[in-house]
Amino acid sequence: MDGGSTPPRSTKLKVDESQQNQAIALRNKGCSFFRSETPLVSVSPDRAGKWHSFDTFLPSKLNGIGTRECHSYRQKIFNRHPYLADALANQYLRIYQEKSLYEANLFIGRIDKKLILHDFNLSSSHTEVKSFCKESAHKCRLIIVEYGENETAYNICRAFAYKYSIEIPTFDSNEPHIPTLNRLSCSDWWYSNINKIRLQHV
Repeated sequence: MDGGSTPPRSTKLKVDESQQNQAIALRNKGCSFFRSETPLVSVSPDRAGKWHSFDTFLPSKLNGIGTRECHSYRQKIFNRHPYLADALANQYLRIYQEKSLYEANLFIGRIDKKLILHDFNLSSSHTEVKSFCKESAHKCRLIIVEYGENETAYNICRAFAYKYSIEIPTFDSNEPHIPTLNRLSCSDWWYSNINKIRLQHV
């Protein structure tokens, strides 16, 4: 993510109605609270170290901006995305200076929501992404073993992939489906698709 003057195209996200209502309700405080109810990927020891470094660095960059609630809200988002925290802080500061605190909080709230796909954090480290892809492929293999190479397994794996914005064609008895099942049970295939999605937003 570029920390320049104009947010990347992928950051220009539409706010859903529930987010907008929460933002309006707290507008007088200058804070917008968008909670991610989705659990994130597990935190590795090296990542925890990065969280600590951002905890001590970012508040000084944004020192004095907003209320204590705003600070806590921002910090939680920075902690969820430690590898993007500096770029997010730069964008936050720019929007705050050019527009308002409300708009700055709105911006990082949208980004936070966009970076979570079901239970996967798109801003995860390379190691975490690879681990997620291996686990996803393994889940599909188990489904295929349980149900066989048939329509049932195809539809279950297809629904699983869709949770992560990976679209698989609807099952067609006139089309070969085993090659698709083979791809769904391949970690490299998962990594290729997840990486394409990450490149759109990270």
